[in-house]
Amino acid sequence: MVRIQRLGMFLEAHFGDVEYHMPDEDMSGEDEEPTPQGEPSFLIQLDDAEARINLLSMVTTSPGHIVRLFADKICTDGR
Repeated sequence: MVRIQRLGMFLEAHFGDVEYHMPDEDMSGEDEEPTPQGEPSFLIQLDDAEARINLLSMVTTSPGHIVRLFADKICTDGR
C-alpha cells in the first residue's frame, strides 16, 4: 500500500489531481465507467485528456496517445 501511495504522490506532483479508484467504488457510481476488469487504478488528467493507470499491471490506457506515453514514462521512471 505504501508503494501505491508513493506513486500517487509522484503522479500528483506531475499531473495535479489524481483520483484513486477501487473496483467496488467504480461499480457503485452510475456516472462513471467501471475500470477494466474491476481492478484498482489511478485516473489522471492533463488539460482535456485523461489516462487510467491500472495499479496491478501498471498499464496505462488513454484515448490520447500523447497522454498515455507521458503517463507511461512517468510511471516507468518512478518505479
